[in-house]
Amino acid sequence: MLVSQTQRVGSPTIYSGHSPHQPKEAEAVQKDTQVSISQTANCAEHNWQTIASNYNVHNISAAEVRAMSRELFEGGFIDSGQMMAIGAPISITENPHEKINLLGDMKRTFEISAASGGLNKTSREIYASAINTLEHLAKTHRNTMLI
Repeated sequence: MLVSQTQRVGSPTIYSGHSPHQPKEAEAVQKDTQVSISQTANCAEHNWQTIASNYNVHNISAAEVRAMSRELFEGGFIDSGQMMAIGAPISITENPHEKINLLGDMKRTFEISAASGGLNKTSREIYASAINTLEHLAKTHRNTMLI
């Protein structure tokens, strides 16, 4: 799909496929368009896939959570606030080897804390972003397990 902006102020014209109204230049550009991904992006994607295949956020120990959050942080996928939210102790008496549903627990904690006013705006954003990252990681984990 190509977008062409006219001189007038207004909506862009969108050409999809081989529209009869599509200019010849747009057709040529559409045929010659190639996308290349940098080596840095390929490396980041590989690191993400590796982390996703190594950890199941629905069945993970506290020790694994700490390692995973560190790997996500060192890979540049999360910031220090998200790393602390993900890697925070699950309970005062946690067993570092007992498996838990990290994503489910974080969602429940977030709902309870937000409903009770226990999180300020910044904390809500950090926690929600951490949950979003874990959801994406869970989806990638499922996809890597299907291969």
